[in-house]
Amino acid sequence: MKVLKKYFLHPFVFAVVFFSGFSISAAAKLEIIHNEGLLTVSAEEVLPEDIFLELGKECNIEIIVRGGKFPENGVTIELKDMPIKDAVKKLVKACALKNYLMDFKKDDQGKSRLVKIDLSVGGRGQRVLTSVKRNKSSDKISDKSSYQSSFSKDTDFQWDGSAPIAFPEFQGELPYDKSEFSWDESAKSFSENTMDLVPPGVRGIAAEEIIKMSDQIARERGTDTITSDITAEALQRISKQSGMPPEVVKLLPKSAEDFDKPRIPIDPGQLQEDYR
Repeated sequence: MKVLKKYFLHPFVFAVVFFSGFSISAAAKLEIIHNEGLLTVSAEEVLPEDIFLELGKECNIEIIVRGGKFPENGVTIELKDMPIKDAVKKLVKACALKNYLMDFKKDDQGKSRLVKIDLSVGGRGQRVLTSVKRNKSSDKISDKSSYQSSFSKDTDFQWDGSAPIAFPEFQGELPYDKSEFSWDESAKSFSENTMDLVPPGVRGIAAEEIIKMSDQIARERGTDTITSDITAEALQRISKQSGMPPEVVKLLPKSAEDFDKPRIPIDPGQLQEDYR
């Protein structure tokens, strides 16, 4: 799935950009405006597919639709200067879509922007709703390294949701020195095994998030030592705060035994050379 990848990216790496102004017809009206990281949407009886079609086209975002048809009920919604990430969540809910994924990457100037949305509408199949155009200088990505993505192509790898992806084994170490607490060996083992489930391109950010959340839980519990149950809870909290789809959350490890479950193998050719 370029999707599971994104699911796991999702909790740890996010940013977005939208832009547009559009009117469909007298009966269905849609206006989308992006300004300084804030999104304003005015939709009156607009079909969900039309909302995301114009969103992708006008904002230069790739949108992949997984499943059959969008819901066919008209959507009326007003959003005023809302942070992009929150606005997308509101739109997904208003359009009665099942799940979604947002992929955020950095351009050659180091600015993060939304480059892809995966939408699950239920059913089988997959199609590209909108593609990314590379002819705008502001949207041009200079090289692979600026993307900070593990995958060389966004749609070649299919994920059926039955098991985690078998990414290359994590060879590093989490930044335990940044933690306020001591970590017992079970906590370190749990966290490092968790990193095997994270796409290589975002492991640095993921590691920092695990440390921060584990520290927060330790403070709440009034303990001096971080144990594996704390790191397991940290992973669950990160997933909930990130709005992970249910099929991804259910695969997250809750105990050491969960790391022994089967994983879906991935062809190394699907990964960027830097991450093989």
